[in-house]
Amino acid sequence: MVFLGLVGVVDPPRPESKLSVEQCYEAGITVHMLTGDHHDTAMAIAKEVGIIPVWNSSLHLRKAAALSSSRRIVL
Repeated sequence: MVFLGLVGVVDPPRPESKLSVEQCYEAGITVHMLTGDHHDTAMAIAKEVGIIPVWNSSLHLRKAAALSSSRRIVL
């Protein structure tokens, strides 16, 4: 058996996705993501576009504190 190589593919979210998610939350719209990706991949994408806040950021902590309890995401 001979190893020929390894390939990785990246399909990043569209640049406008993060802004769109932020605008939805500011307008009171709950954002859901439906994907066939692996759970860890889906979580990473959701964090990248702001569907799930990144809790180690003070900006996100302030935004999360401003959310009503019905809109908070429990991980």
